[in-house]
Amino acid sequence: MHIDARTLPNGSLLEGDLCIIGAGAAGISMALEWIGSWRKVLLLEGGGLEYEAATQDLYRGENVGLPYYPLQAARLHYFGGTTGHWAGFCSTLDPIDFERRDWVPHSGWPIRRAALDPFYARAQPVLELGPYEYAASSWQQRDPSLVPLPLDPGVAWTKMWQFSTPTRFGTRYRDAIVGAPNVHLYTHANVCELDPNESLTSVAGLRVRTLDGKEHTARAAHYVLACCSIQNARLLLASNRRAPAGLGNAHDVVGRYFMEHLEMPGGHLVLANPEAANTKMYAIQFGVTKARGELALSAAAQREQRILNATVSLAPGAPDEEAKSTFQQWTPELVEAIREWIAHGRVGPPITSPLDRSRHPTRTHASHSAPNATRWGCRARDWSGG
Repeated sequence: MHIDARTLPNGSLLEGDLCIIGAGAAGISMALEWIGSWRKVLLLEGGGLEYEAATQDLYRGENVGLPYYPLQAARLHYFGGTTGHWAGFCSTLDPIDFERRDWVPHSGWPIRRAALDPFYARAQPVLELGPYEYAASSWQQRDPSLVPLPLDPGVAWTKMWQFSTPTRFGTRYRDAIVGAPNVHLYTHANVCELDPNESLTSVAGLRVRTLDGKEHTARAAHYVLACCSIQNARLLLASNRRAPAGLGNAHDVVGRYFMEHLEMPGGHLVLANPEAANTKMYAIQFGVTKARGELALSAAAQREQRILNATVSLAPGAPDEEAKSTFQQWTPELVEAIREWIAHGRVGPPITSPLDRSRHPTRTHASHSAPNATRWGCRARDWSGG
């Protein structure tokens, strides 16, 4: 069921067995798992069911580091979260991403890559992806015209990506969430503080506020922070009435180690015999391609060179083409033009974008997500997992 927190009497108490903070991809996925259970689930979303400028502005913040998107534009603050402008690119982490690497400070996870397999497999249908297959050979079996480049496996390999439609969680799963008797979706319910017990060993409740000034309390046996990386850290740091440094921040690490898909033009790959090379596996037509390959360095090469993980996407481009960063390619005007084209049923010629220049590759680009070429151009994406 759906309740707008602005309609509740001021000072209302929301109680449940499980409280999920944030109704984006993570929060909605978790709530779906509990539909039909006898457990009462609270799903708290700071925004509404649709975009609202005033709510979105709560994500505004100052960036004092390297260039980055405006914080109020990088993520979306309403039901469905940032899946509302997600491009649908999906792939798995690699085993080396979980290892301790002496050249990567603070690296190493307490789990191994294989531990994620059951959960990756369950996530595939939620994201409306194909089979849980990420080996180039598996996709070649399905389509023999997809042929990986003959790479030295000791140096590089073809890493596969799959593409969601992309799934807009706020649209795709709204009816299921709103229609579930045991899932109570509260919109316009901004959690502004976690209230811990005296010993700081558990959460006793949440302070929930609306933009019109009402304040409520939420309590549950279990809580899940699903507000996205930046907002999770913000909320923990803001919960400082009993823990001056913020909850869970005894070691001063909350809000550090921010990871993003670094993406940059990396160079050109000129093929000696481009007409003989089959590059279909590495091409992409946005909205059509279900899976494509990117070039990845082997774990051995990463260890030898003491570098982070990354993939390189290939795209066709002209010999004199100027390499541009993601910020330069995806101008606001281009993004708006693509949205208009999609909104009008994709009528007319497709909008030329950095993701759709793979009709006749002869050059190479190194990139994490988007290709570029007439010889092949290369774009490099960081895939550190560290």
